[in-house]
Amino acid sequence: MNSTVAKTSEGAPSQIDLEALRLKRELVADDFKGHSCENCGQIRVPTPPLSYERKFFHIDTSRTKIQSLATSGCNFWGMIQDQLSYIDLKTRIERNGRYIGLQELGDDAKLSEEHREYLTATVGESDAKEFLRLCHNRVETWRLSGSEEGDQSRPRDFVRVSVWHHSRMYFNDGPVTVYVEFMASKPSVKAASTLDRGGRNTVEVYSTDFLALAFIVPESPKAIGLVRQWILKCEVEHTCGINDRPETLPSMVLDVSDQHKVKLIQAPTIKERYITLSYCWGKTSQAVMLNQNNMSDLSSDDGEFKTKELGKMGNIYRNATFTIVASAAKDVRAGFLGRRVTTIDGVAPADGQPHRVFEMVSETKETETSTETLPVILRPETRNVTEPWYERAWTLQELLFSRRRLQYHAKQTTWTCYCSEIPALECDGWLRHMDRDDYGRGLLSDIIALLRKSHDPPQASTVLWYWRELVQVYSRRELTYLTDRLPAISGIEKEFASVLGDQYICGLLMSNLA
Repeated sequence: MNSTVAKTSEGAPSQIDLEALRLKRELVADDFKGHSCENCGQIRVPTPPLSYERKFFHIDTSRTKIQSLATSGCNFWGMIQDQLSYIDLKTRIERNGRYIGLQELGDDAKLSEEHREYLTATVGESDAKEFLRLCHNRVETWRLSGSEEGDQSRPRDFVRVSVWHHSRMYFNDGPVTVYVEFMASKPSVKAASTLDRGGRNTVEVYSTDFLALAFIVPESPKAIGLVRQWILKCEVEHTCGINDRPETLPSMVLDVSDQHKVKLIQAPTIKERYITLSYCWGKTSQAVMLNQNNMSDLSSDDGEFKTKELGKMGNIYRNATFTIVASAAKDVRAGFLGRRVTTIDGVAPADGQPHRVFEMVSETKETETSTETLPVILRPETRNVTEPWYERAWTLQELLFSRRRLQYHAKQTTWTCYCSEIPALECDGWLRHMDRDDYGRGLLSDIIALLRKSHDPPQASTVLWYWRELVQVYSRRELTYLTDRLPAISGIEKEFASVLGDQYICGLLMSNLA
């Protein structure tokens, strides 16, 4: 299984890493509601070698046996059987000289009468309904990887199913994607037989991806304990300054040391560490807002004070020990600590189809005499939906300035610390949320490093290029009030001006003025 396990100087995982790994395993076991049976239990997900050579686990079988296993109720083989049925039906449709793509099928209710009549005339009413079911309810994205010459001694209904790792890293060392492929003889409906004109038996290869990942209750004691391990790791093993006190504090902070009473502190004089919260306000009113009517309990809230504080937002987030990000919440009432969609509900297709979440056995370490194994939970790889936090204009500066982020996604909780040479990346599932910039390889990650001034600044032309690209990113984000267009990015532009040794004036750089 995957976790980002840092090593001690001797190369072994530290005690903090081992405790985090233990909590992850328990969280995954608590959350699993998928499929596991004797048939799946016989499959071994092999340890990937350190070389570029792939290491496979092969199962040689037949269409007839797969159909029998699928009928017995095994969801894994039911998934293979569904794909084989889809290939056969699709081939019969194509044989008549016309192909109806999935994009044309879309929603069955929107299928044109012409397409419906064509399908029925081609494969019959029963098979037409089955084809539509397979199109709509397949969770996996199977790809035709190619075709190759087959062994003529194999039966015509021969199928080989293979399991291997995309990653060449071990489960404990990096992200793991499990790759499932099968090769099958070409359907006999495509030609008179499975032999091509050269007399060779040919097979086609199809593949799909599964992620080793769990959805977890973020407010459970184990999940909170895991977050504590991430923070402890920064405190003990990194020289990232997580225990340093801030240079400045916000004009107001909330004292949450008492769980039963929150106190507002104005103009704090003691430089204590503090945490910031980043979320989307949305168009819903805050449950409690600072205003003239509740000034006796909280304080006064006037336009001049608000404008002044908004101008400090960059420093407020930069000086925070870390920022809690509720990235999946669309507004202030959404919340982010409740139970997430479980593994089974999160990927279950409609109409009572089988759930494509599986528990299999992975090989974690090989010795001369034995192979250690560990249960691994797999779910189909699906695209991540862009969360509301990534679409709002105000949150861009909070992303860029926060030195560390404890982020609550729809499917995962992640921890990112940008204060070391290589960003520290942690997650509560087995595979980190697929956010390209979280891996330190995207535009925003480059800009974070630039604004942190951790390296010598690039040439002015390069900095200005980053600025222009960032403005495009910012312009695609949403604002509730158009009057916020300049204030929401001014803090970022001030930082760019500082990197350039320039002066920021009302949205422009002094050097660019006529």
